[in-house]
Amino acid sequence: MINWAILPVKRFDVGKSRLQEIYSEKDLALINRFLFESTFKKLQNIPNIDRILVISREEQALEWCLDNGGRPLLESDPSSLNAAVSQAQRYIRQTGGTQVLVLPTDLPLTTVEDLQHLMNLGN
Repeated sequence: MINWAILPVKRFDVGKSRLQEIYSEKDLALINRFLFESTFKKLQNIPNIDRILVISREEQALEWCLDNGGRPLLESDPSSLNAAVSQAQRYIRQTGGTQVLVLPTDLPLTTVEDLQHLMNLGN
């Protein structure tokens, strides 16, 4: 059994758009990048996760993913969360994946233990 985690990532400069009144575009990009990298690192610490797939149109996220042992996948047009997750699931099915956890990157209080518990629920 091969367990995958899918991280759909919006472009860093457009994620969290409802916070644009509070933060500059540059600050939002930094926040979004931090949230993505933090979530990715937590997933790396879960023994049940064999592979991490990042699907995005954000080149920095795809490059960072590759540099850190993940599988990057360029998101197709049109861009939406549902389309991205469907595209990622098709990719995983083609590579023999069996179990998938789709996780948003904007859950900063999530712990490795929380994610391990989620994975255990699926078994």
